[in-house]
Amino acid sequence: EVVFACGCEIRWLQLWQQRGEAGLSNQQLYCADGYKKILLLDMNISSCDLPEISVSHSNLTVVEGDRVMAICNGSGSPLPEVDWPVNGLHSITAQEARVYDNTTIHSISITLVNFLPP
Repeated sequence: EVVFACGCEIRWLQLWQQRGEAGLSNQQLYCADGYKKILLLDMNISSCDLPEISVSHSNLTVVEGDRVMAICNGSGSPLPEVDWPVNGLHSITAQEARVYDNTTIHSISITLVNFLPP
């Protein structure tokens, strides 16, 4: 028996369980709302929005030595964290994160310079 704290943070688990994904349809998952324990399937939170992610460029062709900037935006409630995994990259000049519109959009940009062939 698993008990989570009821809230937007576990809405994705509830949706997976409703859809029968990840083997969750046969599990008894609960959340605690104060002192009351309820089935996760019965959790009703009207202010939760699933995260949406958009990227400014999904496919780029660059010439050796070029510079490119890409932006990733995330929105939802709660606001998702967005990040660029940059392990192994050596040509990053800037990675900047911002939150816009009273915390409704989390945006991160990355600028890569001096592209070299692998």
